[in-house]
Amino acid sequence: MSNCPRYHRVLFAGAFEKFAWARDLTVGVLLNLATLLLSYHFGLITLGEWNGHKWLFVLAIVLPYVVIFIPHILWKIYSSAAALHGGQLESIRRLQSERESVENKLKEIEETKPNIVLREPGARHIEAISLNDGRVVVLTAHFIKVRFVNRPTRNSPMSIAREVSAKIKFFDENDQLVLEMDGRWDDSDQPTLRHHTLTRRDLLLTEFGIEGEHNLDIAFLDPKTNEFVAFNNDNYNYQAFRKPEHILRGRKFRAEMRLIAAHVDVTYSVEFATSGLRGNARILGERSGYF
Repeated sequence: MSNCPRYHRVLFAGAFEKFAWARDLTVGVLLNLATLLLSYHFGLITLGEWNGHKWLFVLAIVLPYVVIFIPHILWKIYSSAAALHGGQLESIRRLQSERESVENKLKEIEETKPNIVLREPGARHIEAISLNDGRVVVLTAHFIKVRFVNRPTRNSPMSIAREVSAKIKFFDENDQLVLEMDGRWDDSDQPTLRHHTLTRRDLLLTEFGIEGEHNLDIAFLDPKTNEFVAFNNDNYNYQAFRKPEHILRGRKFRAEMRLIAAHVDVTYSVEFATSGLRGNARILGERSGYF
């Protein structure tokens, strides 16, 4: 109801916007009056006839125009209302069409964007790996790893996930945050192969093609101390890959892995612990989800 005054203003503004026909009718009335006066001036109508029937003359001149004038006003108002409603319907149809177009584009983006998920079965797994310093084997240990794969709903060039990085948070068995670090993709180059003056930032990034798979390093169980050590590119700068800040004190941990890129932001978790036997590690449960 609050829009009624505005609606009527628009309606009547449209009706009387181009009121040229009113001017034409006025001109017609003036011409008829001029004709009447000229007729009287030249004696075609006598004064007696004028005095006795002047209202009839006036009525004869004005009435036809009034009869035409009022329906014309009504027609103008009707035409304005029809145009107004027609314009509104056209605007509604246009907005609906634009909305459908946007919804279709959003659906296409959603269906064709990268979809990085756990590569089941066995996405969370343990591998026995030997690491060397370029000359001799320095460490052989059980590594906790998680394997991911890119499986979009519908394939397109937009489905490729580029420059995917990982952030890993470690929580102890009391669910207290003990470490946060950048993740390492196990198929990336070893940072020690790079000259110390060269950037290593690109080693933190990887590309997931359609159905492309990559392992993310989480931690290894040091066979000498039976301690878990969080593992990424920083470990290569320390003896036996034991960066002090990465040593996890305790027997049970949860690693929360967040993968980030354009159109990618997913988080999964892996729980792992020592088995109680020196040098053995085990995956505990499968807690995962999207955030």
